[in-house]
Amino acid sequence: MNIKFWTKYYWTGFCRIVCSGNFKRLFQILNVLVNKWFYSSIFWYYKNPNERYCGINANFSIADSSPDHLCPFGTKYDNSTNRKFVLKMNRLVKSYSPAFLDLGCSGGQLVADFRSIGWISVGLEGSDYSFRHERANWKKLAYKNLFVCDITKFFQISPPKFSLITAWEVLEHIKTEDLHQVFRNIIRHLSINGYFIASTAQGSSVVDGVELHQTRWSNAEWRKFIEDNFPELTPVDLGLTPSSLVRYDFNDPSILTYQHK
Repeated sequence: MNIKFWTKYYWTGFCRIVCSGNFKRLFQILNVLVNKWFYSSIFWYYKNPNERYCGINANFSIADSSPDHLCPFGTKYDNSTNRKFVLKMNRLVKSYSPAFLDLGCSGGQLVADFRSIGWISVGLEGSDYSFRHERANWKKLAYKNLFVCDITKFFQISPPKFSLITAWEVLEHIKTEDLHQVFRNIIRHLSINGYFIASTAQGSSVVDGVELHQTRWSNAEWRKFIEDNFPELTPVDLGLTPSSLVRYDFNDPSILTYQHK
């Protein structure tokens, strides 16, 4: 992780919030940070690494037309995790052999954390930036737990079916016409009674003149799209709070939580 970049990024955001007088937002952020620190401190008690690796069959390994590959930002800098979320899902999923798939895994820390508590854990990233630079967890886990893969094309992971699939601020980066294939991939890999959890951002995100957010829908629009086209996914309330989310838009929180029925 680029410490200098993120220090500047978060410090700038912190100053803006203080200057705006939005102390409710400031309290939210501080609550998230305190929770992350607390759960990171007890996380090591649960460590029992799963050394099992998975294979992948994909004809399109790099999302070479994606703005995120052509103008890398999240895939270049991000390595998000939230161990409160990891431990919550560990309690919630009662599967004998829990398995996790993260779409848009970036640096792969969330994948590494699920792996470290005994889950089969796989991450897919459309850009090969982190792989080529051996960034974050890619040096150790590339093509064992972390794979370069265009999720808008058909892919098959073998084995298993996954009891949890997540996509943190990923779906808005997909072209609208490609979303059907993305969700077909999700449903094919999600076990019955398994959970799909995603966060989305509605606003624009321009980096070096390139718009990274290609489908800027509200939470209601995302829910309508899923419920109209993929009835296999049923909305559920998992009691997720901001402090237990891996990544989301503080300005306009949008969380999707579904179960495969």
